[in-house]
Amino acid sequence: MIKRDNPSQREFEQGFLSDIPIFDNIINESFMRMKRESLGRPPHFRNRLWNAVTMNSNIKGLIIEQYGGLAKVIDGRFCLKLNGKILFFKKVDLKTKMPFHNETITSKKLVNNLATLFETPDPIIWIGYCVDDSWTNLLGIYAESFDGNVVNWITDLSSFGACSTVNYIFNKITPAIDSIQNPLVSIKKETVKVAK
Repeated sequence: MIKRDNPSQREFEQGFLSDIPIFDNIINESFMRMKRESLGRPPHFRNRLWNAVTMNSNIKGLIIEQYGGLAKVIDGRFCLKLNGKILFFKKVDLKTKMPFHNETITSKKLVNNLATLFETPDPIIWIGYCVDDSWTNLLGIYAESFDGNVVNWITDLSSFGACSTVNYIFNKITPAIDSIQNPLVSIKKETVKVAK
């Protein structure tokens, strides 16, 4: 394992200036979609993780619609590779701003900014959102960097985006997704060499 560099807050805020309002909008839209979907699904048709799973699915779909082929899966987790950084989107704790994870080898590796020798050790930035216990209110949207249990920095995206004068529209950049021509996942075909 090798250690990833910690991205600086200034580097994030300047390098992602046009993307910050998009991240804010994607999370707000994902939350509103999740709430609309919950109205049509009685509580006894939802398990305890339904809200989080639905929210993450909405975020994933909107990220793919916006950024196309820059959306990736690393270590089985959905992320966005942009500007030389890896961005993970996750629900975070209201007080600590740490992401909610089941303790696994992969989650420990990501939280501690570790990479294997076989991957590019791009820095990780977490785009987190906080909700109340009943999932009725979105309480905050943050970009953050941490190393283990140490928070390096936190940027409040909702206030940052509100102060920004950047105009944005969805689907402004990056390659479009064509599931036939450019699938997100490709399957290698086995080739057979014929002896001469």
